[in-house]
Amino acid sequence: MDHTTMPENPASTEKAAPATGKRNTYSGAFKAKVVSEFINKKGRLKELAEHYQLHPNQIKNWKSILLKRAVDILEDKRRSKA
Repeated sequence: MDHTTMPENPASTEKAAPATGKRNTYSGAFKAKVVSEFINKKGRLKELAEHYQLHPNQIKNWKSILLKRAVDILEDKRRSKA
């Protein structure tokens, strides 16, 4: 196997970048899907990371961001702040 390029990740919004230090970018929908599967225990962290070709820490970071912003996401916007 040629180790100069990473395997293609179909879930990424871009094709997998060669190992030149470029980062992959992922859509919010993809991040939500992965974190949802992790939270709902549809797979272990290691299994999900391998399936989606991500580092386990990346999934944990996305989960942490979601939980920190949960209050803002779930806030009732109809109530005006006086």
